[in-house]
Amino acid sequence: MKLRDSIRPGGGSDVQIDLAWRARPRTRPGMYGGYHRLLLAARVRRETAQLRRRVWELGTSKQPATQLVIDGTRHELREGVHRVPLSSRFVLRRLLYAFASKAGHRLTREAIARALWSTDYDPRRHESSLKSNIRRLRQLLAGTNAAIETSEDGYRLFLPAGALFVPPDE
Repeated sequence: MKLRDSIRPGGGSDVQIDLAWRARPRTRPGMYGGYHRLLLAARVRRETAQLRRRVWELGTSKQPATQLVIDGTRHELREGVHRVPLSSRFVLRRLLYAFASKAGHRLTREAIARALWSTDYDPRRHESSLKSNIRRLRQLLAGTNAAIETSEDGYRLFLPAGALFVPPDE
């Protein structure tokens, strides 16, 4: 007697019966540890949703706010206990310091080229490199409340309230 034969008439639609039949545990080798792929996918979705809820609950709990610090003397980005060293990332470090020194103000592509490469901006030479460095800096700032906004002819760094920039000793 098969599972299909054991389901009573009117117990569910043909699609539900078919899904129940496909989702039954199997123990043949190569069947994802005894689970059919549909059952495994449902379990992964459920556990992912539970994990996202836990992360959201931790992020929205009444924890004290941590201060974002861009430390130019130690060449690091800190927020709470998280530290991102910038000592080996020369270009990103210069770019972040240029933005942080004028936080909230727009930096043109010319100003960014002068800060990074000490030359005038040439779109043929600098455009792709500038865009990729802005993308890398955005990835670096992804875990913080800081954001880089694109405007017509430049970029702007928005820092959260209470953020601190310690300029480098150069």
